[in-house]
Amino acid sequence: MSKERYTHLVELLVPHIHQRDTHMRECVSAEERILITIRYLATGATFTSISLYFARGDSTVSRIIGEITAIIWDALKDIYMPTPDKNQWKIIAQRFHLLWNLPNCLGALDGKHIRIEKLPNSGSLNFNYKSYHSIVLMACSDADGLFIYIETGFAGRNSDGSKHCDKMPRQYKD
Repeated sequence: MSKERYTHLVELLVPHIHQRDTHMRECVSAEERILITIRYLATGATFTSISLYFARGDSTVSRIIGEITAIIWDALKDIYMPTPDKNQWKIIAQRFHLLWNLPNCLGALDGKHIRIEKLPNSGSLNFNYKSYHSIVLMACSDADGLFIYIETGFAGRNSDGSKHCDKMPRQYKD
């Protein structure tokens, strides 16, 4: 990631990050919190290796990554993945008809099992038919293959098909 992109990301996210220093300790700066999260997302490194790199505790790194990924989604989803309006749905349908000869198609929907390590005390909740533990990523794309909706976190024991459509927000169904 370039320095300019990082600076732009920080400018977008800092207003959403709320933290305070206490008498016992100074808080981790917003810039460092974002950097920790980017490092995790870019490398897939363990919390332990990231905590050693940034000289922070494992639990601190874990909490920061959880908080910042939620903030990234909340702050950027309307900019980079807005809900299509009626006019955009019509354009998507026209593109499907033009490119793929599929009239009245508003999206291609499918799921993908993402392999994970077995979570403690989860039993067979995430154990799928492919004989490994996973969560399911469900996504819908337009005719050009660009995502218009994503949802993650379904238990792996569920199929990767479109049975999760009932979980889609109402604005996508109307």
